[in-house]
Amino acid sequence: MICRRFLVPGLSFCKQISLLKHAPCRTSVSKINALQSSSEVSIDGNIHAKYENHPNFKSLLSVANSYGLHRNFLVEAINSNENVLSIDPNRMDEVASQLTKFGFGINLIENFFTQYPEICKTPKERLNASLLLWSETKFGDNLLYAILNAHPELVDKFDSRSFERIRYLMPYLEKNKNIALAILNSPNVLFEAWDTLKAKLEYLNSINIMSEKIATSGGLGLTLDEIKTRFEFLKRAGVYKDVHPKKRMLNKLNPKIDKILSTSNEEFARNVARLSLAEFETFTELYERELEKEDYEDNEYDD
Repeated sequence: MICRRFLVPGLSFCKQISLLKHAPCRTSVSKINALQSSSEVSIDGNIHAKYENHPNFKSLLSVANSYGLHRNFLVEAINSNENVLSIDPNRMDEVASQLTKFGFGINLIENFFTQYPEICKTPKERLNASLLLWSETKFGDNLLYAILNAHPELVDKFDSRSFERIRYLMPYLEKNKNIALAILNSPNVLFEAWDTLKAKLEYLNSINIMSEKIATSGGLGLTLDEIKTRFEFLKRAGVYKDVHPKKRMLNKLNPKIDKILSTSNEEFARNVARLSLAEFETFTELYERELEKEDYEDNEYDD
């Protein structure tokens, strides 16, 4: 489990529209040339030869050109994801228009078409409704941009239930910023069954993990048992001490929460617990039985 830390330099979403269109992109400056006018479809000969016979290519290129997308964007997108060639040019035009009206700049629009070409199969009304709800999240422009850039597949999946989830998360994560960071690092928080997610949040709160650390750790992407197992393994290994809010110097001796929750099993065992992977795997099996016994006893008591 490796979380992605992605923060975009400070820009106001409403004020950044023109700035985002000229933001640094993944292509080197030397590869970005001025686009021809939208009435002209002209690219490097070797690139043209590769795709010129595909019935969609020139139409898609013309749409990309009309929105000022970078000269080699379409070819790079196709090389990265062949499904891009199957996009309906008319629908691509409509989606690009919708995204532009919501203030998204060139780089983010390119990322949507490259990483999530399925956006062009989303009904216009559904995409518009999702974009409206995203704009009402109060996450701050930078974090909203970061979420959709890192997880473009979320752009059309934000519905009333997802929006309501923000209200449920607030008592545990305390700030809109933390909720946004939690979505950025663990997008499952929007869709996971609330009782399942709530149990993880309550456990992490019970061991006094700060809300910001919970949000940025990526740990909410793990199961509750996986979270418990990692903390218990560290405790029994003598590497982790229970957190005391009034003894912050002691807390600094503990491994960082993101190292505990967002690393692979091998990296966690070797670099965090300073033990072997085999030892961690053996402990995991034994602790799973402990947890099952606890659940059985709890259920028996409830009955």
